[in-house]
Amino acid sequence: MALLGTWLVMPPMLDVVNQPTSVFGIPTIVVYVFAVWAGLIIFTRMVARRAGRAFAREEMPPEPESEGEGG
Repeated sequence: MALLGTWLVMPPMLDVVNQPTSVFGIPTIVVYVFAVWAGLIIFTRMVARRAGRAFAREEMPPEPESEGEGG
C-alpha cells in the first residue's frame, strides 16, 4: 500500500489531475490528493480487518494447566 500511495502522488500522476478546473470550488489536484489519502486509509482498514479475522480463525493451542493452583 505504501508503494501504491507513493505511485499515486508522484508527479506524473499529479500532472494528470493538475488542471485549471475545480470541484465545488476546490482545485482538482487537492480533491485528488485527499481522495487518494482517504482511499488508502479505507483500503488499509479493510486489509487489517481481513487479516484479523484470518488470525482469529486459526486454531490456538490449548494453554497448559499449571499444577498446584489450589494451594
